[in-house]
Amino acid sequence: MPQYPFIDSEGRSRRIDFGIVFNNKRVALEVNGETYHAEGIIPNEMFDDNLNRQNEILNAGWFLLRYSYSQLQHPEWRSRVAESLFYLLRKRIPEILSDVLIEPNYLQNTVLDALDYYRSKGWKKGIVVLPTGTGKTFLSAFDTLKTPGRILFIVHRLDILKQSKEAFEKVYQPLF
Repeated sequence: MPQYPFIDSEGRSRRIDFGIVFNNKRVALEVNGETYHAEGIIPNEMFDDNLNRQNEILNAGWFLLRYSYSQLQHPEWRSRVAESLFYLLRKRIPEILSDVLIEPNYLQNTVLDALDYYRSKGWKKGIVVLPTGTGKTFLSAFDTLKTPGRILFIVHRLDILKQSKEAFEKVYQPLF
């Protein structure tokens, strides 16, 4: 919602450029430079007050993303802005992006049960071998949910690393 109202710590009525509130989770988007947010264009007192307002937004428990007006207009930056906004929403308010939660399939559940069984017998190491396309990356993400401690996930190519990161984020999304 544009110009979302909020009350700062001094009781003053303020506005967020764009505010998203869903299930008591709050995301604020500030666009600087469209009219007067830039230092030098406005008096120092007004510039300082705008910075203070953005700190008040953070102190009020909002997750804040800041963009410049030129970033929103420039084609190269626009995709970065969209990515960062999508990432924040997926991390903080995933339920507004999708109604579908990622759940293990039958094969993944079978393997997860086997891993649990062998861990209960004291095994500390293991290897899972499955054909291409059966969900090994998602399987590893599901397994990390139940495994305490640190996890080492190794890939051999950057494109696979990116796909793996996205898979882990989809599995972990409800936890953020």
